[in-house]
Amino acid sequence: MIFVRETGAIDNQTYRQMADCDILKASAELRLLKNAGLIDSKGRGKATYYIPGLKLIPLPKELNTHGPEVNTHGPEVNTHGSTSEKNSLILEMPPELQVKILRLKKRGQEIESLQLIILEVCAIRPMKAEELATIFQKRVDYLRKKYLFPLLEQKKIRYLYPEMIKHPNQAYLTIQ
Repeated sequence: MIFVRETGAIDNQTYRQMADCDILKASAELRLLKNAGLIDSKGRGKATYYIPGLKLIPLPKELNTHGPEVNTHGPEVNTHGSTSEKNSLILEMPPELQVKILRLKKRGQEIESLQLIILEVCAIRPMKAEELATIFQKRVDYLRKKYLFPLLEQKKIRYLYPEMIKHPNQAYLTIQ
């Protein structure tokens, strides 16, 4: 329950690793916690994850080790967001970085040059894949495959919630 309070979510796979149990036992225990009102489920099937329920007392802010909540800038979308969302995200950046982003070509940019800008953006604050897709006007799945996963493999960025890769507020941080 401490993990759920700290990170804001847990899935079956993460629970199994923490509790050292099989999928059936994890499912049964998560169901008991859900029935007790300590957690609520979101998603379906393999994409199911659990968030704190009404009966789970929130962790005091001074004990939260993950820092401030990530701003999601509206509902998650699988395509790039609106122009106003893009503009508001870009306005969070320093002026030099804003210029770099605005000078990017929509198509045909070199992978390395865009990855360098992604590193600069993720050094400012944790960025969700959806936010990065909005800024760079790319599909989320394409951005992850072509840009984010290679940066993760090169250990240039890291997950905000490394203990739960599919965390609903997962974001990326530049490794300094």
